[in-house]
Amino acid sequence: MRNEETWEKKIFPKVMLEFSPRLQEDIFKFPIERDVPAFGSYYIYGAIGTGKTILAANMYIEARKKQYMEVINGKFLFVVADDLFDEVKRSFTKPDFREDAVDHIDEFDITDKYAEAAYLVIDDLGSSRFTDWSSAILYRIVNYRYEHLLPTVFTSNLNLDELGAALGEMRVPSRIKRMGEILKKV
Repeated sequence: MRNEETWEKKIFPKVMLEFSPRLQEDIFKFPIERDVPAFGSYYIYGAIGTGKTILAANMYIEARKKQYMEVINGKFLFVVADDLFDEVKRSFTKPDFREDAVDHIDEFDITDKYAEAAYLVIDDLGSSRFTDWSSAILYRIVNYRYEHLLPTVFTSNLNLDELGAALGEMRVPSRIKRMGEILKKV
């Protein structure tokens, strides 16, 4: 039965395992003092150490609770931007052609996974230098989510103008701005 007790005892511990051990520890060490923003799309930016990732993690936990309680279908994903790009890069290695090899996952399988997720958090966007390739990957994911009205949370040390400068164009920041709320953490 879907209720608060089942969520707290059975589902919440499984959701916590989706985070790195460091983030798990920080979520308990630095609890959010105010209500978590409502389910939706947000761009959270500010200086290092202001609690952007912890806020986004708490938003993700609340979204997963909503998914559980309201039986929302689809994948809910939390990913660090650099890990997303690394996952795509790893798909470029040649598949093992042995008979028992697992089917090869290509770049589009991975970008589709993130683009089509029912709820997505991309943490630390812009923490590394963008290349034309990473900008194109990001655009593909953001544009799909923008066009399909999918809730997305981004965290970054950069405001949207700085993100545009880092990307070398404003298409992604423009779509992010139109997707939802912009929150500055201080």
